[in-house]
Amino acid sequence: MTTLSTYLTNFYGGAQGVQGTTGSQGVQGTLGVQGVVGVGDTTTNVGLATTSGSSYTFTTDDIGKFVNLSSGGGTISSDTYGSGDVITIFNDSNSSQDIIFETGINAYAIGSTSGISSVGITSNQYASILCVDSNKFIVY
Repeated sequence: MTTLSTYLTNFYGGAQGVQGTTGSQGVQGTLGVQGVVGVGDTTTNVGLATTSGSSYTFTTDDIGKFVNLSSGGGTISSDTYGSGDVITIFNDSNSSQDIIFETGINAYAIGSTSGISSVGITSNQYASILCVDSNKFIVY
């Protein structure tokens, strides 16, 4: 007597054949060029943005770099910087250089809860200014 299995095998054309071998893996592509180190990466050189011998208005080009001031001080403009932006300023003179924060900016010296409208950087010293939020800065 013919079993159902035999009947189905005969009806549908027989048993499945043996699977073939797997092909070889293709060649790996070339490695791309590595990008440049950006702000916040582990670079040790912040780079010189500019040297100013007169009153200077800081720009977004100064972010992550240092500005060398020798006279005239500088101004931080409102609505220009975003959270995490840092500017470092070196006073390359024998007198104090004042950094003025435009109206609308809330600026604080590190360790203080009182707002400031300007900060003086003494002779041959530096300060960094960190934007912690739109128009909110910490000077350290």
